[in-house]
Amino acid sequence: MTRKQIGEALEYSDPKIALSKIHTAHKDRLDKLSKVTDLVTLDNKTRQVVLYNERGVMEICRWSRQPKANAL
Repeated sequence: MTRKQIGEALEYSDPKIALSKIHTAHKDRLDKLSKVTDLVTLDNKTRQVVLYNERGVMEICRWSRQPKANAL
């Protein structure tokens, strides 16, 4: 999942910023559970995104203070 997808599921007002802060705070753990990759959009533009594996998503939920974090 991307930061945006996780952040939207947790209902952050600014998903990318919120997840970036969580990742920075727990960099030693989350670097191993994520990967930066280039995605090509439908209009042929390339953008970098951070993808998290299942365990990475669970770790983010563990550190999130959002009410939905426990429900996921």
